[in-house]
Amino acid sequence: MVRLMLICVLVISLVGCSTMQAVQPVTASSVRSEIEVGDQVELSLKEGKALTLTVVRVTDDALFGTDAGGRKLSARFADIQALRVKRTSALKTGGVVIAALYVVGVAVIYMAGKAISDSLKDRGDDN
Repeated sequence: MVRLMLICVLVISLVGCSTMQAVQPVTASSVRSEIEVGDQVELSLKEGKALTLTVVRVTDDALFGTDAGGRKLSARFADIQALRVKRTSALKTGGVVIAALYVVGVAVIYMAGKAISDSLKDRGDDN
């Protein structure tokens, strides 16, 4: 049981608390200052398409990346209606991890107390 709880804490800490934040306006300067290689972004194109990709390069007029299937994609800034980038909050993640560790600690103390109580009851029944 304790092992399962520790695994849950580890998974939560690895996932982190992330949000999608809008980049506005979608211009070369704003994109270059806010988007880095490796960022995950969601694009809404003016033609109505939606793309989700991992950025591999940012140029003066376009964003290049790969989708989940590994396909190479690009979008010119002039064709992008909305752009959002995935950001992770260390503060939120830390808070979640601390809360999860607290819950695990309480559970461990409860289970240890129960085991001791059961052990003492068993001893009392033998006499």
